[in-house]
Amino acid sequence: MNLIVDIDPYLKKAYKIKQFSSADDLEAEDFSIEINTRAINYARIFSMFDISSEIFTYLGGFVGDNYRELLKRENTLGQIINIKDSTREKLFIYDGIRDLKIYSKTPRITNDERNNIYEGYLETIRKSDFIILPETNNSIYEEEFYINFINVAFKAGKKLALITNKNNINKLISYRPHTILVDRKALESYAKKELNFNWEINNVIKNLIDLGIKYVIYYSDKATVQVQDKDNIVTSFGEGFDFDRKNKDKVLAGFIASINKNYDLEMAAKIALAASKLELKREELNRDAGTIKASINNIEIEQANVRK
Repeated sequence: MNLIVDIDPYLKKAYKIKQFSSADDLEAEDFSIEINTRAINYARIFSMFDISSEIFTYLGGFVGDNYRELLKRENTLGQIINIKDSTREKLFIYDGIRDLKIYSKTPRITNDERNNIYEGYLETIRKSDFIILPETNNSIYEEEFYINFINVAFKAGKKLALITNKNNINKLISYRPHTILVDRKALESYAKKELNFNWEINNVIKNLIDLGIKYVIYYSDKATVQVQDKDNIVTSFGEGFDFDRKNKDKVLAGFIASINKNYDLEMAAKIALAASKLELKREELNRDAGTIKASINNIEIEQANVRK
């Protein structure tokens, strides 16, 4: 079972209106409700491959109840720690030209609630194969929960799957995660220099592998996915794929799903790239891997040996 840890739970409500106006009541032309996609998209991709997963988080208030209910509907409800303050809500109103965003306050967490969160997390990871911590989007709890959760999983000998950035790569690699996803900026931050050639990037990734990281996924600004382990470099590419940093979670989810299914590295690189193109809206979600399999047919592979 894969455990997805959501340290920044929020409920997002989006309203599309015809036109902003302060003089008239506004009637929504369209409405959607969604939970933090950084976490739930992992579970949605895993479900396409019949891989079990749960989300661990903390929730409170009426908003938290709604969040919990949506998790139940997606069969990803794991251990939820109750807190007194209400879970955060994000309200988006847009008319095609302008966007209005309203955020409620981040919940306060008491010392007792903190202890309950850590105890619940430690209990949950015991039955988990992979521990996946999505990017936190600069949550105020990033430094506290995020790093501590990683440290606890590391000490428990669990497989960690993490997304790095230029600000945290040096800290995260010290925990020797099983799999990390990097981009050029993260690699340049680690190398402390610009990386202008593929051979430079490959050498930096090789250094990360030598630290004890099993797989390094390089999601390039050319929308290619390169996977490297101690022996091989496999790169997937194809027409119709665009780089978007918001796709990182999908790429990592596709790769971890492939590892769960024991696919070879070539297929894993293909699935990781294909996953980047998935539309994962809750109301329109297709619960099988048919879309990914269709995309794979348009993906090519280049392979090289690392140790010559």
